[in-house]
Amino acid sequence: MLNQEAIVIIKSSMKRTRIVVFFTVLIVIPAITYFVIQLARGYRPDLTTRTLKPTGLLVAQSLPDNAQILLDGKTVGATNASLNLSPGNYNVEIKKENFWPWHKRLTIEKELVTQTNSLLFPISPTAKQITPQGLLQFSISQDKSRIAYIVPKNSSITPTIPIKGASPSPSLSPDQNTNISTASGIYILELSDFPFNLNRDPKPITPTTPTTTAPDWNKAALTWSPDDRQLMARVGKDKKCLDFDRIKNPCTLTSVYLLDPSRTNSQFINIILTHKQLLKDWEAQRDLRMAQLNQTKIPKPLSDLFKLHTAKLSFSPDETKILYIATSSATIPDDVIPPVPASNSQPQERTLIPGSVYVYDLKEDRNFKLADLNVPTPTPKNTKSVKNPPKTALQDWSGIIEASNKSWSWFPTSRHIIEISGGATSVSEYDATNKVVIDSDPSTLAAVASSAGSRLFVIKKQPEGFDLLPSLYSLRLKP
Repeated sequence: MLNQEAIVIIKSSMKRTRIVVFFTVLIVIPAITYFVIQLARGYRPDLTTRTLKPTGLLVAQSLPDNAQILLDGKTVGATNASLNLSPGNYNVEIKKENFWPWHKRLTIEKELVTQTNSLLFPISPTAKQITPQGLLQFSISQDKSRIAYIVPKNSSITPTIPIKGASPSPSLSPDQNTNISTASGIYILELSDFPFNLNRDPKPITPTTPTTTAPDWNKAALTWSPDDRQLMARVGKDKKCLDFDRIKNPCTLTSVYLLDPSRTNSQFINIILTHKQLLKDWEAQRDLRMAQLNQTKIPKPLSDLFKLHTAKLSFSPDETKILYIATSSATIPDDVIPPVPASNSQPQERTLIPGSVYVYDLKEDRNFKLADLNVPTPTPKNTKSVKNPPKTALQDWSGIIEASNKSWSWFPTSRHIIEISGGATSVSEYDATNKVVIDSDPSTLAAVASSAGSRLFVIKKQPEGFDLLPSLYSLRLKP
């Protein structure tokens, strides 16, 4: 048995042990907690200084994935990956075979996440001709989900003519080696992306069997309603009326019809006596919709600036950005909205130059210049009062844009812009970086992407020397 003295020693030792354990736990657990929190915030141990060093997180994402990541020219891994980096500026490049490389100079900030969200476009997209017999007229729906076009009657079906594209040229799919016969009339092509790269064929919305009572669609021009539920077909006296919206003297219309784009129409009621008022109502609906977007989306300090100094406003599909043309000089004030952490670090231009094309980011309060029209700016008739700009300003700029042979529109990602310049088609990011040529053939009239951006649909003039109508093609942008 232990004597009394031994028991006292044991008790004293246990007490000291408990005290040591208590204070150890009291110190170690908070230290571990602090360490874990700092790691979560992006700090990493620095063995040289024996301190925790602040870092930022680069989330390198790409579509398609498994692309090579290079930082300042050195390979550091593959997408999709997250990299802890010391704060600073880095030249980031993402590369994948058979795709155009993506590159940007990005700023990494401590404790913040920077994303690449790089979309890689194929160097040689596969092309497919949808209308080998050509088309007379086309119209893209307001929501960019459908194309309506007219297949001419008595058209000769000709062998497919490959389109000239980026270097190397896009290759036509095997099924384009045969001729395709399509009945004349009005067709609708759905631009939705379907599983397994399957696309729906164009569907006729007018009878495919000619009748004596059917209108002569060869002389019609198409216009979508603001809600895309109706399609107006205005039939002119002769073929020159196909261009009547762009000529000074209106053509003589013989009939006007409202069509349902979701089905085959069998009855045609001539509304020529009321169609002008209907067009005015449609225009009023579009103006009201744009006014609502301007009021709810554009910060109040900028609403007057955009009204007085810009034209042709176009909101991105997610309504977070505005594509516009500056019509007069102005400066976007700083700090319109509170600063956003890890915002786009690309150079911006807040001083507007007339005739230049810009994108304003409504979430990050940043303004990027895309291009210049490089044409004389219109001279307003009334220059005395800035508060009352002339009503003809928008019409003047529409003519200026058309004369420039350039156009800009949104890609479905809301982060990319489709540009047609001199007929060649390219896609760039909204901050004017990573511009790639999708199709270098200078004959494109219009371009619109499918709902998820897997295909780009282009309407192109046929090569000189061929007595052919424009044709509709699809270019595959994703594997």
